Amino acid sequence: MLKIALLFPIFAGFETESVFSLFEAIQTAHQYIDKLEFLYFKTIRHPLWKARVKLWEVARYLDVQKAIFIGEDIVLNKDSLIRLILDNSDIVSALYFERTLPFRQMIFKRNEYGEWVADSVKIDGFKHEVEGCGLDCIAFSRCVLEKVDSNVFLPTYKSTGDDLSFCENLKRYGFKIMVDTGHIVGHVSQEKKIIRLQEHMKGWKEVFSKIDYHKKENTKE
Repeated sequence: MLKIALLFPIFAGFETESVFSLFEAIQTAHQYIDKLEFLYFKTIRHPLWKARVKLWEVARYLDVQKAIFIGEDIVLNKDSLIRLILDNSDIVSALYFERTLPFRQMIFKRNEYGEWVADSVKIDGFKHEVEGCGLDCIAFSRCVLEKVDSNVFLPTYKSTGDDLSFCENLKRYGFKIMVDTGHIVGHVSQEKKIIRLQEHMKGWKEVFSKIDYHKKENTKE
């Protein structure tokens, strides 16, 4: 029996589109993978870092092959759980985008001062190693669960968010963080719009058009 822990750090409540996409992804996974069992765990109204600590502690001591964090505003694809479960990486995330313009990739790197800044990878359908990423659609192998302590989510200097604290603290364990650009999921904005690849491309096109406009205006002066 393949056992998978699904971990839900819930704060504001699940978005409607997210709920129905989750149902569909679970049903599809059961149809595709034989002898599959999901175990479900949630936290309610905890700060994200504290929620992840609690959920991680639960998952570490379960007899599961993988644990998957799913955010309350993530819209999965039908095959999302299948892809996360069958991927052979120790840590793999789907690619998703910020909820506000210009809808950047939820990928980060450290700059020359050791501070986290936005980063991006080529969207070519392959997996890419990254320094940091969001944690709302990400899977961890049994090996990671066994070796990585829950204190990786505790806020650190220059890394106050749960995701960046995790990526910062993970360095001492030597695991690679992979992002699958062939697996892109939606992210519900505050306006209830699902941000996908199309919105990401439009957002950056708008940014570049504004930059070009200002350059032309400065040239006129």
